[in-house]
Amino acid sequence: MDGEILIHSDLNPANLIVTKHGLRIVDRAWATKAAPWVELTLLIQWLIGSGHSASQAEEWLG
Repeated sequence: MDGEILIHSDLNPANLIVTKHGLRIVDRAWATKAAPWVELTLLIQWLIGSGHSASQAEEWLG
């Protein structure tokens, strides 16, 4: 998980706001440096928890 990219590490629908300027990510309390793939891996739980199958989550993140 070691990396130099700043990731949110808690992306979920409650942390996204749509404005007239586009999508904004808020609540960076859990932001950390990690490898870029870590953010995508953490999104799997939200996709499956939202009703998507594991294969759909894999396809979306592929």
